[in-house]
Amino acid sequence: DGGGAQRKDTDDAPYDWMLHKAEGILKDRFAVAVGEAMRELRREERKVMGREQSARERAPPRQANTTVRQLSRMPTDALPTPPPGITRAGTLYGWCACGKGLASVTVWPKGDVSNSYEVHVGSAIWVNWSAPVQTVQWTCDGMWSWEETTVDLQAGQYLSLQLTASNRDNFLGPIGFCHGRATGLVKYNTWQKTAYTTSVPFTTGTGGYFCFKIPALL
Repeated sequence: DGGGAQRKDTDDAPYDWMLHKAEGILKDRFAVAVGEAMRELRREERKVMGREQSARERAPPRQANTTVRQLSRMPTDALPTPPPGITRAGTLYGWCACGKGLASVTVWPKGDVSNSYEVHVGSAIWVNWSAPVQTVQWTCDGMWSWEETTVDLQAGQYLSLQLTASNRDNFLGPIGFCHGRATGLVKYNTWQKTAYTTSVPFTTGTGGYFCFKIPALL
């Protein structure tokens, strides 16, 4: 019996070696992927803050908040819940300037500020501008500059907009944008119509709590 146990240990040794080798390779690859993701965040941070600094230097003193209020309005004709019969076509993200976007974000078709919509942190809206929209411009509360995102919306296609504030207490904080400083992250989803019935679940947050909702059950 002792000899049999010894042979089994010997037979398992190559497998143990391969498992340890695979574990080491996976850890190395994960470290490389994390490193690249962090470098990409730093590049994006430099671009966003470069535009913000340039806009602030060109603007009159103490005009940032006033400008944001003039651009924004409450979404009287936007939908607070997903419409039926749609499916997600794509997802895009954009960061606010460091320390900004902790309350709201305003979005409009490029060059058409009169069709702007505002969404507050923890909530979402679904917008249909009827006409095709290739690019949207947007700004977060407190920002001097605005950003642009290519959405390629066809006529009648919906765009949903959601704002999440990163901090050290949620999953966005450890990502490291703005070195962990509380900053808004804008999420866009583009939607297309379906030939069948759908009901898109979504989440909203208030007072530190988030609710999972299904429109068909509301």
